[in-house]
Amino acid sequence: MVDQIRGEPVGVELTRVAKSYGAVPAVRGVSLAIEPGEIVSLLGPSGCGKTTTLRIVAGLERPDAGEIRIGRALVNTLPPWKRNIGMVFQSYALFPHMTVAENVAFGLRMRGVAGATMDQEVAAALAQVRLGGFGERRPSELSGGQRQRVALARAIVTRPSVLLLDEPLAALDRQLRESMQIEIREIQRAVGITAIFVTHDQEEALTLSDRVVVMEDGRIVQSGTPAEIYERPRTRFVSDFVGFSNVLDGRVAEGGRELGTVTLTAGRLVPVSLAPDIAPGDEVDVVVRPEKVWVAAAHEAVPTAGHAFPGTITHSVYMGALTYHHVAVEGVGRVVAMVPNVEPATSGTLAVGSAVLVGWRPESALAFRRNDPGARAAS
Repeated sequence: MVDQIRGEPVGVELTRVAKSYGAVPAVRGVSLAIEPGEIVSLLGPSGCGKTTTLRIVAGLERPDAGEIRIGRALVNTLPPWKRNIGMVFQSYALFPHMTVAENVAFGLRMRGVAGATMDQEVAAALAQVRLGGFGERRPSELSGGQRQRVALARAIVTRPSVLLLDEPLAALDRQLRESMQIEIREIQRAVGITAIFVTHDQEEALTLSDRVVVMEDGRIVQSGTPAEIYERPRTRFVSDFVGFSNVLDGRVAEGGRELGTVTLTAGRLVPVSLAPDIAPGDEVDVVVRPEKVWVAAAHEAVPTAGHAFPGTITHSVYMGALTYHHVAVEGVGRVVAMVPNVEPATSGTLAVGSAVLVGWRPESALAFRRNDPGARAAS
Protein backbone atom coordinates (compact mmCIF):
# COMPACT_ATOMS: atom_id res chain seq x y z
CA MET A 1 0.00 0.00 0.00
CA VAL A 2 1.43 3.39 -1.04
CA ASP A 3 1.75 6.28 1.38
CA GLN A 4 -0.48 9.30 1.04
CA ILE A 5 0.93 12.45 -0.48
CA ARG A 6 1.06 14.95 2.34
CA GLY A 7 3.17 18.03 2.96
CA GLU A 8 3.54 20.59 5.70
CA PRO A 9 1.14 23.46 4.95
CA VAL A 10 2.25 27.08 5.16
CA GLY A 11 0.34 30.34 5.13
CA VAL A 12 0.15 32.90 2.34
CA GLU A 13 0.05 36.63 2.97
CA LEU A 14 -0.55 39.48 0.55
CA THR A 15 0.05 43.03 1.78
CA ARG A 16 -1.23 46.00 -0.25
CA VAL A 17 -0.61 44.21 -3.54
CA ALA A 18 -1.29 46.25 -6.68
CA LYS A 19 -0.99 45.54 -10.38
CA SER A 20 -1.90 47.59 -13.47
CA TYR A 21 -1.73 46.86 -17.18
CA GLY A 22 -0.84 50.20 -18.69
CA ALA A 23 -3.35 52.71 -17.35
CA VAL A 24 -5.83 49.99 -16.33
CA PRO A 25 -5.61 48.87 -12.66
CA ALA A 26 -6.28 45.13 -12.25
CA VAL A 27 -5.53 44.71 -8.53
CA ARG A 28 -5.89 47.65 -6.14
CA GLY A 29 -4.09 47.31 -2.82
CA VAL A 30 -5.21 43.77 -1.93
CA SER A 31 -4.28 42.54 1.55
CA LEU A 32 -5.15 38.97 2.49
CA ALA A 33 -3.82 36.45 5.04
CA ILE A 34 -4.45 32.74 4.38
CA GLU A 35 -3.86 30.31 7.21
CA PRO A 36 -1.82 27.09 6.78
CA GLY A 37 -4.07 24.29 5.54
CA GLU A 38 -6.92 26.67 4.68
CA ILE A 39 -8.71 26.62 1.31
CA VAL A 40 -9.78 30.08 0.22
CA SER A 41 -11.81 30.93 -2.88
CA LEU A 42 -11.35 34.19 -4.75
CA LEU A 43 -14.84 34.85 -6.12
CA GLY A 44 -16.03 37.52 -8.49
CA PRO A 45 -17.06 38.39 -12.04
CA SER A 46 -14.71 38.57 -15.02
CA GLY A 47 -12.29 41.45 -14.69
CA CYS A 48 -12.52 41.71 -10.89
CA GLY A 49 -8.82 40.88 -10.38
CA LYS A 50 -9.09 37.37 -8.95
CA THR A 51 -7.02 35.59 -11.61
CA THR A 52 -4.40 38.35 -11.64
CA THR A 53 -4.11 37.99 -7.85
CA LEU A 54 -3.60 34.22 -8.22
CA ARG A 55 -0.98 34.71 -10.94
CA ILE A 56 0.86 37.16 -8.69
CA VAL A 57 1.00 34.51 -5.93
CA ALA A 58 2.20 31.98 -8.52
CA GLY A 59 4.95 34.29 -9.77
CA LEU A 60 3.46 34.45 -13.27
CA GLU A 61 2.90 38.20 -12.82
CA ARG A 62 5.13 40.71 -11.03
CA PRO A 63 3.21 43.12 -8.74
CA ASP A 64 3.71 46.86 -9.11
CA ALA A 65 3.53 47.29 -5.34
CA GLY A 66 3.05 45.29 -2.17
CA GLU A 67 4.48 42.10 -0.69
CA ILE A 68 3.74 38.40 -1.19
CA ARG A 69 4.88 35.93 1.43
CA ILE A 70 4.64 32.15 1.28
CA GLY A 71 5.34 30.94 4.77
CA ARG A 72 7.91 33.38 6.12
CA ALA A 73 9.61 33.92 2.77
CA LEU A 74 9.18 37.12 0.77
CA VAL A 75 8.73 35.81 -2.79
CA ASN A 76 8.14 38.96 -4.86
CA THR A 77 11.21 38.41 -7.02
CA LEU A 78 11.29 34.60 -7.01
CA PRO A 79 10.36 32.80 -10.26
CA PRO A 80 7.46 30.31 -10.12
CA TRP A 81 9.69 27.22 -9.97
CA LYS A 82 11.34 28.48 -6.78
CA ARG A 83 8.10 29.15 -4.86
CA ASN A 84 7.22 25.49 -4.18
CA ILE A 85 3.69 25.81 -5.51
CA GLY A 86 1.44 23.44 -7.43
CA MET A 87 -0.97 24.81 -10.02
CA VAL A 88 -4.05 23.37 -11.72
CA PHE A 89 -5.38 25.14 -14.80
CA GLN A 90 -8.82 25.23 -16.39
CA SER A 91 -7.47 23.56 -19.56
CA TYR A 92 -5.80 20.68 -17.62
CA ALA A 93 -2.57 21.36 -19.60
CA LEU A 94 -1.74 17.63 -19.87
CA PHE A 95 0.82 16.38 -22.40
CA PRO A 96 -1.20 14.29 -24.90
CA HIS A 97 1.80 12.19 -26.01
CA MET A 98 2.56 11.08 -22.43
CA THR A 99 0.85 8.47 -20.32
CA VAL A 100 -0.97 9.44 -17.14
CA ALA A 101 2.01 8.30 -15.06
CA GLU A 102 4.45 10.27 -17.23
CA ASN A 103 2.30 13.40 -16.89
CA VAL A 104 2.21 13.08 -13.12
CA ALA A 105 5.95 12.38 -12.99
CA PHE A 106 6.87 15.46 -15.05
CA GLY A 107 7.43 17.78 -12.08
CA LEU A 108 9.44 15.13 -10.24
CA ARG A 109 11.73 14.64 -13.25
CA MET A 110 12.35 18.40 -13.39
CA ARG A 111 13.47 18.16 -9.74
CA GLY A 112 15.85 15.30 -10.47
CA VAL A 113 13.73 12.54 -8.87
CA ALA A 114 13.97 9.21 -10.71
CA GLY A 115 13.78 5.42 -10.38
CA ALA A 116 11.84 3.63 -7.67
CA THR A 117 11.37 6.82 -5.63
CA MET A 118 9.65 8.54 -8.55
CA ASP A 119 7.46 5.50 -9.25
CA GLN A 120 6.40 5.35 -5.61
CA GLU A 121 5.55 9.06 -5.49
CA VAL A 122 3.53 8.84 -8.72
CA ALA A 123 1.62 5.80 -7.45
CA ALA A 124 0.85 7.63 -4.19
CA ALA A 125 -0.42 10.72 -6.02
CA LEU A 126 -2.64 8.67 -8.36
CA ALA A 127 -4.03 6.74 -5.40
CA GLN A 128 -4.74 10.05 -3.63
CA VAL A 129 -6.96 11.16 -6.53
CA ARG A 130 -8.54 7.70 -6.95
CA LEU A 131 -6.79 6.89 -10.22
CA GLY A 132 -4.74 3.90 -9.14
CA GLY A 133 -4.30 1.56 -12.15
CA PHE A 134 -4.73 4.39 -14.71
CA GLY A 135 -1.01 5.12 -15.08
CA GLU A 136 -0.55 3.57 -18.54
CA ARG A 137 -3.51 5.32 -20.16
CA ARG A 138 -3.26 8.42 -22.34
CA PRO A 139 -5.18 11.61 -21.51
CA SER A 140 -7.37 11.04 -24.58
CA GLU A 141 -8.62 7.80 -23.00
CA LEU A 142 -9.93 9.57 -19.90
CA SER A 143 -13.12 11.46 -19.09
CA GLY A 144 -13.02 15.18 -18.31
CA GLY A 145 -13.21 14.53 -14.58
CA GLN A 146 -10.40 11.97 -14.76
CA ARG A 147 -8.17 14.35 -16.72
CA GLN A 148 -8.76 17.01 -14.09
CA ARG A 149 -7.77 14.54 -11.37
CA VAL A 150 -4.57 13.76 -13.28
CA ALA A 151 -3.80 17.48 -13.34
CA LEU A 152 -4.45 17.59 -9.60
CA ALA A 153 -2.16 14.58 -9.00
CA ARG A 154 0.60 16.26 -11.04
CA ALA A 155 0.21 19.39 -8.89
CA ILE A 156 0.43 17.62 -5.52
CA VAL A 157 3.04 14.95 -6.33
CA THR A 158 5.90 17.39 -5.71
CA ARG A 159 4.50 18.11 -2.22
CA PRO A 160 4.10 21.86 -2.77
CA SER A 161 3.56 24.30 0.07
CA VAL A 162 0.58 25.89 -1.68
CA LEU A 163 -1.88 24.63 -4.29
CA LEU A 164 -3.31 27.18 -6.75
CA LEU A 165 -6.40 26.32 -8.81
CA ASP A 166 -7.48 28.63 -11.63
CA GLU A 167 -11.14 27.84 -12.46
CA PRO A 168 -10.24 24.15 -12.89
CA LEU A 169 -13.85 22.95 -13.21
CA ALA A 170 -15.23 25.50 -15.66
CA ALA A 171 -15.00 23.14 -18.65
CA LEU A 172 -16.96 20.31 -16.98
CA ASP A 173 -20.69 19.70 -17.20
CA ARG A 174 -22.81 20.57 -14.16
CA GLN A 175 -23.14 17.08 -12.66
CA LEU A 176 -19.44 16.30 -13.04
CA ARG A 177 -18.49 19.74 -11.76
CA GLU A 178 -20.52 19.23 -8.59
CA SER A 179 -18.92 15.82 -8.05
CA MET A 180 -15.42 17.22 -8.57
CA GLN A 181 -16.06 20.03 -6.08
CA ILE A 182 -16.51 17.46 -3.33
CA GLU A 183 -13.53 15.42 -4.53
CA ILE A 184 -11.19 18.42 -4.58
CA ARG A 185 -12.32 19.39 -1.08
CA GLU A 186 -11.73 15.86 0.22
CA ILE A 187 -8.30 15.64 -1.44
CA GLN A 188 -7.29 19.05 -0.09
CA ARG A 189 -8.23 17.99 3.43
CA ALA A 190 -6.43 14.65 3.08
CA VAL A 191 -3.28 16.29 1.74
CA GLY A 192 -3.52 19.09 4.29
CA ILE A 193 -2.31 21.66 1.78
CA THR A 194 -3.00 25.39 1.74
CA ALA A 195 -5.07 26.14 -1.36
CA ILE A 196 -6.31 29.18 -3.28
CA PHE A 197 -9.18 28.54 -5.67
CA VAL A 198 -10.30 31.06 -8.30
CA THR A 199 -13.89 30.87 -9.54
CA HIS A 200 -16.79 32.99 -10.77
CA ASP A 201 -19.28 30.32 -9.66
CA GLN A 202 -20.75 31.18 -6.25
CA GLU A 203 -22.03 27.64 -5.59
CA GLU A 204 -18.53 26.31 -6.26
CA ALA A 205 -17.01 28.81 -3.84
CA LEU A 206 -19.54 28.03 -1.10
CA THR A 207 -19.06 24.27 -1.52
CA LEU A 208 -15.26 24.21 -1.56
CA SER A 209 -14.10 26.89 0.79
CA ASP A 210 -13.17 27.47 4.38
CA ARG A 211 -13.35 31.13 3.47
CA VAL A 212 -14.71 33.05 0.49
CA VAL A 213 -13.09 36.31 -0.64
CA VAL A 214 -15.40 38.33 -2.88
CA MET A 215 -13.64 40.72 -5.26
CA GLU A 216 -14.95 43.64 -7.28
CA ASP A 217 -13.01 46.06 -9.47
CA GLY A 218 -9.63 44.85 -8.19
CA ARG A 219 -10.53 45.08 -4.50
CA ILE A 220 -11.70 42.72 -1.78
CA VAL A 221 -15.23 43.78 -0.81
CA GLN A 222 -15.94 41.02 1.72
CA SER A 223 -14.16 38.03 3.23
CA GLY A 224 -15.78 35.42 5.45
CA THR A 225 -17.02 31.88 5.83
CA PRO A 226 -19.47 30.65 3.18
CA ALA A 227 -22.33 31.13 5.66
CA GLU A 228 -21.24 34.69 6.50
CA ILE A 229 -20.95 35.66 2.85
CA TYR A 230 -24.34 34.23 1.95
CA GLU A 231 -26.35 35.10 5.06
CA ARG A 232 -24.85 38.50 5.93
CA PRO A 233 -23.57 40.20 2.77
CA ARG A 234 -22.16 43.65 3.46
CA THR A 235 -23.08 45.23 0.13
CA ARG A 236 -25.75 44.90 -2.50
CA PHE A 237 -23.07 43.71 -4.92
CA VAL A 238 -22.16 40.74 -2.69
CA SER A 239 -25.83 39.94 -2.10
CA ASP A 240 -26.56 39.93 -5.83
CA PHE A 241 -23.45 38.02 -6.84
CA VAL A 242 -23.77 35.28 -4.22
CA GLY A 243 -27.24 33.91 -4.87
CA PHE A 244 -30.62 35.24 -6.02
CA SER A 245 -32.60 37.70 -3.89
CA ASN A 246 -35.87 39.58 -3.87
CA VAL A 247 -35.12 43.32 -4.04
CA LEU A 248 -37.69 45.85 -2.78
CA ASP A 249 -36.94 49.58 -2.84
CA GLY A 250 -38.05 52.03 -0.18
CA ARG A 251 -37.03 54.56 2.46
CA VAL A 252 -36.05 53.97 6.09
CA ALA A 253 -38.95 55.01 8.36
CA GLU A 254 -37.45 54.11 11.70
CA GLY A 255 -33.91 53.13 12.62
CA GLY A 256 -32.42 51.16 15.46
CA ARG A 257 -29.21 49.51 16.58
CA GLU A 258 -29.94 46.45 14.42
CA LEU A 259 -33.60 46.35 13.38
CA GLY A 260 -35.76 49.05 11.85
CA THR A 261 -38.62 49.61 9.43
CA VAL A 262 -38.73 50.64 5.79
CA THR A 263 -41.63 52.17 3.90
CA LEU A 264 -41.56 50.45 0.54
CA THR A 265 -42.14 52.47 -2.61
CA ALA A 266 -45.20 50.29 -3.18
CA GLY A 267 -46.62 51.50 0.16
CA ARG A 268 -46.17 48.85 2.85
CA LEU A 269 -44.16 49.22 6.05
CA VAL A 270 -41.79 46.26 6.54
CA PRO A 271 -39.40 45.23 9.34
CA VAL A 272 -35.77 44.96 8.28
CA SER A 273 -32.21 44.47 9.48
CA LEU A 274 -30.27 47.71 9.11
CA ALA A 275 -26.55 48.26 8.65
CA PRO A 276 -25.06 50.49 11.39
CA ASP A 277 -24.54 53.45 9.02
CA ILE A 278 -28.13 53.59 7.73
CA ALA A 279 -30.39 56.26 9.20
CA PRO A 280 -34.07 57.27 8.94
CA GLY A 281 -34.78 58.93 5.61
CA ASP A 282 -32.15 56.99 3.66
CA GLU A 283 -33.26 55.41 0.40
CA VAL A 284 -32.55 51.69 0.54
CA ASP A 285 -32.90 48.40 -1.29
CA VAL A 286 -34.40 45.69 0.91
CA VAL A 287 -32.98 42.27 -0.01
CA VAL A 288 -34.64 38.97 1.02
CA ARG A 289 -33.50 35.51 -0.08
CA PRO A 290 -36.35 33.39 -1.55
CA GLU A 291 -35.72 30.57 0.95
CA LYS A 292 -36.27 33.06 3.79
CA VAL A 293 -39.77 33.87 2.53
CA TRP A 294 -42.57 31.66 3.82
CA VAL A 295 -45.82 31.28 1.90
CA ALA A 296 -49.07 29.69 3.07
CA ALA A 297 -52.62 29.39 1.83
CA ALA A 298 -54.72 32.30 3.13
CA HIS A 299 -56.81 30.04 5.39
CA GLU A 300 -53.83 28.28 7.02
CA ALA A 301 -52.05 29.13 10.26
CA VAL A 302 -48.94 31.20 9.61
CA PRO A 303 -45.69 31.83 11.51
CA THR A 304 -45.90 34.57 14.13
CA ALA A 305 -42.43 36.04 13.52
CA GLY A 306 -42.30 39.07 11.23
CA HIS A 307 -45.18 40.45 9.18
CA ALA A 308 -47.68 38.61 7.01
CA PHE A 309 -48.80 40.15 3.73
CA PRO A 310 -51.74 38.97 1.60
CA GLY A 311 -51.01 38.17 -2.01
CA THR A 312 -51.84 36.05 -5.04
CA ILE A 313 -49.62 33.45 -6.72
CA THR A 314 -49.08 34.58 -10.30
CA HIS A 315 -46.56 31.97 -11.46
CA SER A 316 -44.94 28.80 -10.13
CA VAL A 317 -41.76 27.09 -11.31
CA TYR A 318 -41.47 23.42 -10.35
CA MET A 319 -37.83 22.33 -9.90
CA GLY A 320 -38.26 18.82 -8.50
CA ALA A 321 -37.09 19.23 -4.93
CA LEU A 322 -38.25 22.86 -4.85
CA THR A 323 -40.96 25.10 -6.24
CA TYR A 324 -40.46 28.82 -6.76
CA HIS A 325 -43.73 30.71 -6.25
CA HIS A 326 -44.02 34.22 -7.67
CA VAL A 327 -46.46 36.18 -5.55
CA ALA A 328 -48.02 39.59 -6.29
CA VAL A 329 -48.30 41.35 -2.94
CA GLU A 330 -50.25 44.61 -2.72
CA GLY A 331 -48.11 47.37 -1.26
CA VAL A 332 -44.94 45.26 -1.57
CA GLY A 333 -44.54 44.15 -5.19
CA ARG A 334 -43.54 40.81 -6.65
CA VAL A 335 -41.95 38.41 -4.17
CA VAL A 336 -40.46 35.00 -4.99
CA ALA A 337 -40.70 32.29 -2.31
CA MET A 338 -38.76 29.02 -2.48
CA VAL A 339 -40.79 26.13 -1.05
CA PRO A 340 -39.36 22.60 -0.53
CA ASN A 341 -41.61 19.94 -2.01
CA VAL A 342 -41.82 17.92 1.19
CA GLU A 343 -45.49 17.02 0.96
CA PRO A 344 -47.15 15.80 -2.25
CA ALA A 345 -50.11 18.09 -1.56
CA THR A 346 -47.98 21.25 -1.32
CA SER A 347 -48.31 22.17 -4.98
CA GLY A 348 -52.08 21.75 -4.85
CA THR A 349 -52.61 24.16 -1.95
CA LEU A 350 -50.32 26.74 -3.54
CA ALA A 351 -51.63 26.76 -7.10
CA VAL A 352 -51.44 29.69 -9.50
CA GLY A 353 -54.24 32.11 -8.70
CA SER A 354 -54.41 31.06 -5.03
CA ALA A 355 -54.83 33.67 -2.31
CA VAL A 356 -51.86 33.34 0.04
CA LEU A 357 -49.98 35.02 2.84
CA VAL A 358 -46.25 35.66 2.59
CA GLY A 359 -43.75 36.94 5.11
CA TRP A 360 -40.27 36.72 6.57
CA ARG A 361 -38.41 37.29 9.81
CA PRO A 362 -37.16 40.89 10.21
CA GLU A 363 -33.53 39.77 10.48
CA SER A 364 -33.85 38.01 7.10
CA ALA A 365 -34.52 41.30 5.27
CA LEU A 366 -31.27 43.23 4.72
CA ALA A 367 -31.40 46.93 3.85
CA PHE A 368 -28.60 48.46 1.74
CA ARG A 369 -28.28 52.17 1.09
CA ARG A 370 -29.34 52.93 -2.49
CA ASN A 371 -26.23 54.98 -3.27
CA ASP A 372 -23.91 52.17 -2.13
CA PRO A 373 -21.22 51.77 -4.87
CA GLY A 374 -21.78 48.02 -4.63
CA ALA A 375 -25.46 48.52 -5.42
CA ARG A 376 -24.61 50.55 -8.51
CA ALA A 377 -22.17 47.91 -9.73
CA ALA A 378 -24.76 45.19 -9.38
CA SER A 379 -27.64 47.04 -11.01
